[in-house]
Amino acid sequence: MQEIYKIKKFDNLSEEEWDETIKFNLKSSFNMCKCCLPYMKKGKIIFISSQLALRGSSHGAHYAASKSALLGLMRSLAIEFAPDINVNAIALGIIDTDIIASYSEEEKRHRVNEIPLKRIGLPEDVANVYLFLASNLSDYITGETINVNGGLYIA
Repeated sequence: MQEIYKIKKFDNLSEEEWDETIKFNLKSSFNMCKCCLPYMKKGKIIFISSQLALRGSSHGAHYAASKSALLGLMRSLAIEFAPDINVNAIALGIIDTDIIASYSEEEKRHRVNEIPLKRIGLPEDVANVYLFLASNLSDYITGETINVNGGLYIA
């Protein structure tokens, strides 16, 4: 599933763009949970959020708000469906995706210099955390957000 992330200042953001982002990043998760939870006896739900949910954005308030709201949904479901269903989130930093592929080499170097681990994250970095949260190794973790961002944002 591809996320909507249009770089846009709040003053230039239309209500339609706001609604589209909320629908894509938040309502889709709501709908997934409404469909699945009645049939789940035990299990794991893992949401994908963003570091922008935790620190905000000067060029994507709509995206940051949608991902922050997703964390509120995650925490609430973790409380409501415990002890049978664990609900957690992964907040991504700069990961090598289509968005990063569109950056110039100079933009990529600038971003790498901001990251304490001095590299852009790989899809495998995210997959490993996802696998951990989906496994029985995380059975005593619920309502938590794991940051996968190379130290760019330390909460």
